[in-house]
Amino acid sequence: MELFQSLLNKYQQVDKRLGGWLPGGGTAAPVTRKVQELTRSLTPTVIRDKVAIPILDKGIESGILPAAPAMFGRYLSGTSNPLTVLPTSIKQDVSQLVSQRVDPRQTAQDIYGSAMSGRAKQLWNEAWSDKKEKAVADVKSQQGLLGFLRKNDQNWLETRAQVSPIVQEEYQRLLEQDTSPEKTKALAAKEAYLKAANNQDLNAPFPVTHSNAYRDGRRGPSTLTLGSFTVNPGSREVIDQYKFDDLDKGKNLQGLYPDALAGGKPAAFLIDFALNKGLITPQSGYNIRAKY
Repeated sequence: MELFQSLLNKYQQVDKRLGGWLPGGGTAAPVTRKVQELTRSLTPTVIRDKVAIPILDKGIESGILPAAPAMFGRYLSGTSNPLTVLPTSIKQDVSQLVSQRVDPRQTAQDIYGSAMSGRAKQLWNEAWSDKKEKAVADVKSQQGLLGFLRKNDQNWLETRAQVSPIVQEEYQRLLEQDTSPEKTKALAAKEAYLKAANNQDLNAPFPVTHSNAYRDGRRGPSTLTLGSFTVNPGSREVIDQYKFDDLDKGKNLQGLYPDALAGGKPAAFLIDFALNKGLITPQSGYNIRAKY
């Protein structure tokens, strides 16, 4: 018995010097230890943040996955990993928004046009009243062999005459010569905007919202996907936080979460599912720090 114990002791000493590689040694073999450590580390959170989220982000960046639902799915997973990529369509749209800010002339002209809209309509009506008969006669004279079919159609003739050079030139003449208080105020507003814009730090972060981004009433891919966010031209970054506020206050009478109205009832259902399964809490969300 003592002989066997002596041999076992020596075997264990050799195994220890070799780092636990010998079968049946006193410590686990390194490969076994690594497998055990890896198995213990593969928690659902690690699989989500180290495997699923990078795959999802790659789909967002490449455009294979639609950005809005993919970012919502990212939120429902409960991850707090920041989003550092954006699809090309959003990056291009943000670059355009920054360019508009760098060159404020179009915005200044929009401000002038808005302030002058009432007075401009008055001047156009004056031009139309003064040149209507001449413009209609000009349209009639330009009709071809089948023109007789249209010469008695007064609505059609006036519609064509309203955009004729005769009326437009008269309108531009009246506009240039106008000295009304409305025009004075519109020009002052335009100049004030240009002066303020020229004095601003173009590398300073600025907010982007639906209302200040697209003055033609449309919604571009950046605001449709991100809503309101901040752009930092200095670092060329989009800065935001993807989070639904006040989930703990519950839904409204229509069964919708007030901060997730755009998603309607499907979004409310999915948020409820994630809350009930413990995937998210009312405080869940993730930061967006992405280059454009």
